[in-house]
Amino acid sequence: MASLKPLLAELGETPVEVSFLAEGANSKVWRLQTETRSYALKVFVEEDRILDGAIDAFIRQGVIDRGGAVVAPLVTSDSLDLTLHG
Repeated sequence: MASLKPLLAELGETPVEVSFLAEGANSKVWRLQTETRSYALKVFVEEDRILDGAIDAFIRQGVIDRGGAVVAPLVTSDSLDLTLHG
């Protein structure tokens, strides 16, 4: 949980609890509970399979345009220039 503190600090939050939610082909999703809200953290299993930010935005917009719901990223490791390993 210590490695999550810099990430959540960017949002003005402190982690209280972390729990595993789901696993896909190239990522795992964790629930981060803070004192005020919950966040979803998507962790990519293979760094070379991470979607480019522009492609990710294109896919999200396509889902939205077709009536789907997606969660917009609040902060990314790219925007922080911070990559968490492990």
